[in-house]
Amino acid sequence: MKFSQFRMMVEAKGLTARECRPDHWQIIGGRNLVNVWPHTRRGFRMQQAGSKSTGGNVEEAIRLAGTPLEEPVQRESAPHSNVPAPWEPVRGDIVCSRPARVGLIRWLWRLLW
Repeated sequence: MKFSQFRMMVEAKGLTARECRPDHWQIIGGRNLVNVWPHTRRGFRMQQAGSKSTGGNVEEAIRLAGTPLEEPVQRESAPHSNVPAPWEPVRGDIVCSRPARVGLIRWLWRLLW
């Protein structure tokens, strides 16, 4: 099976197909995220998010994904998400500055990133 065939079957049900890699596809837009591996030693494999992988076919994978959601699910942001990181520039009335001295590990991470 090619990804184009997979995508047509998934989109016919109102869901979205995503090609993560040539050997790993996803069905998104439904009640559940479903990972699909079409060409394994054991054949077509699928996995609903949070469960074990099982064998099956595309129709079963679409059934696992569930019905399409009317509106995308919005994750609640963490209560501290509006607080900027110390290295971010001035934003609004909040002034952030880099600490003058940091530990060796943080210094190395800054150097790498």
